[in-house]
This record gives sequence, C-alpha cells and structure tokens, in this order.
Amino acid sequence: PYNPAKAKQLLAQAGYPHGFSLKMIVDASVDTDKEIATLMQQELAQIGVKLSLQVLEEVTFYNIKMTAPHNYQLSPDYMTSDIIDPDELVSYSMAGDAGSNAVWTMYDDKTVNALARRGKETFDRATRQRLYYQLDRIHHDDAPMIFLYHAPSISLTSSAVQGFKVLPTGNYRLEEVWLQK
Repeated sequence: PYNPAKAKQLLAQAGYPHGFSLKMIVDASVDTDKEIATLMQQELAQIGVKLSLQVLEEVTFYNIKMTAPHNYQLSPDYMTSDIIDPDELVSYSMAGDAGSNAVWTMYDDKTVNALARRGKETFDRATRQRLYYQLDRIHHDDAPMIFLYHAPSISLTSSAVQGFKVLPTGNYRLEEVWLQK
C-alpha cells in the first residue's frame, strides 16, 4: 500500500536518510509514459527522491536505451506475452546475455542466465517448470524492473461480427470471423 512514512524509513535504513537523485528518460511520443513519469516525480519527491526527467524524441530515446544504457537510471517500458512458451519473456526480459540486455535494464545475473539456458534446452515439462519458478523467484527478489500497472487489451466488435475470439496470447485469427447481415 501507499505509505510515504514507511518509504522514508526504508530509505533511511538503506543509508539514504536524505533521499537521492535519479535520472529518467522518457519517449516524447508516448503521452502515457510522460504522464506516469510526472506522477512518479511528484510521488518520489514526497519521500526525498529527486527524479529528473529527460523527455526525448523517439529515435533519441531508443538510441540511448540500446547503445548508452548507463546514461540514465530509469525508463518506462512495457511487457507483452504473445507467445505461450516462457522462454520468450525470460530471454528478452531476464537473461542478461540473451540480446536485449534484459530489456535494457543491464540486469546480468549469472545464475539467472544459467537457469534461462537450462530452461531453453530442457524438454521435460516438470523440470522446465521448476527451473522457471526458480528463475522467477530470483528475478522477483532482485527487482531490476518494477511493474506499475497492467493495461488490459481491449477489443471492440458489434453484434454483426461473428466468430471473433481473442486467444490467451492476446492474438486473434480472422479466418473464422464473418459478418452477419
């Protein structure tokens, strides 16, 4: 729950009794990210954390994220799960040696990387499940990223549209859809 007094206490226990400063880059073309960054700036200021925002054009924003990730401490991003196999999210967002630098967080834990490789190479379902649960626990406890909210996927249709279904992956197939006249 929201508790600024507890947050200040935890900051003091962590050695930051007077807060600290962070730099966040934000893509100028994403209004939601700009709004959330401004809210974060206001909320963090209440506990002594100074969040400076650098709003950048989209090309510059992504160039910095992919080529100079040590020039900032925070950036908004999103996750999606459009493939059922857990390896996609693990390789992309958790494994520091799998190509995206753990979604540009620069998180690089040797145990997580090894578990991700083992999960990818293992065919036994129970073993894979155990590996991914273990991996998930480590990643959760290390918290290289913080999920702020879940934006549900919204699909609109009318009573004339028949057979439209959204799959658990968020995808949909139109070959079974027809228009009733």
